[in-house]
Amino acid sequence: MDLPTAGLLGSQLQSICSGSFFLVFNPSLTLRSRIRRTSLPHVKFILPNASIINVHVPIAGAPGETQLPAWWDPFITDGIRSVWAGKDTPINDVEGFKKATANLEKIIEEEANLVAPGRVILGGFSQGTVLSLAVGLENTKVGGIIALSSSLSVPDSFKSVGTTDPSTLKKAIFWAHGTADYVPINWATQSIDYLVNPVGFKKISKNEAPTAGTITWSSSEGLKHETNEEELEDIQKW
Repeated sequence: MDLPTAGLLGSQLQSICSGSFFLVFNPSLTLRSRIRRTSLPHVKFILPNASIINVHVPIAGAPGETQLPAWWDPFITDGIRSVWAGKDTPINDVEGFKKATANLEKIIEEEANLVAPGRVILGGFSQGTVLSLAVGLENTKVGGIIALSSSLSVPDSFKSVGTTDPSTLKKAIFWAHGTADYVPINWATQSIDYLVNPVGFKKISKNEAPTAGTITWSSSEGLKHETNEEELEDIQKW
């Protein structure tokens, strides 16, 4: 279930982020500009970038190796599979994933000392989503997670699969995915289904008010492996 690229995300989260900070993975120039225009002096934005590493991905339809910004090597040699494997299959690049989670946990630990518990929001796109969920779902310092164009890795996100940590359902999640994304949208919907049952989250629409223990779901018709203004506006409202 590994994904081939690192993530990007940016938004204005005034209602939830008041007195906290918001993590963003690999924001594009457009999103960086959007963040610069944001007048939220009480919010600290942290924008870490994935390093350029060797990754195994299809090239011209054949297995290949190249260098791309990525949090870990996805080892996708035969293309993206239509079936979500994240319920049972952990990340292939164990060392790369371990390094990525350690880096993120270090940032959270340093910054959480400056704010009240639960005032940290994680956000990710593609691999950034997998990473945010893996680090954030059982971290007591994290109050919310934004997940775009990706899925959940169950074995990498829960210390004890089948047992819900008390802090997990104290978080709110915003999850969005495009219907034309090369990462199949069922990867996202099946991940959410797992978080609903057995974990215990409640799935709601973007028109409903988010609370602890809810997953706000939004799909964008025709959207590929990217984000757009509508999606960012939905995040802002959330």
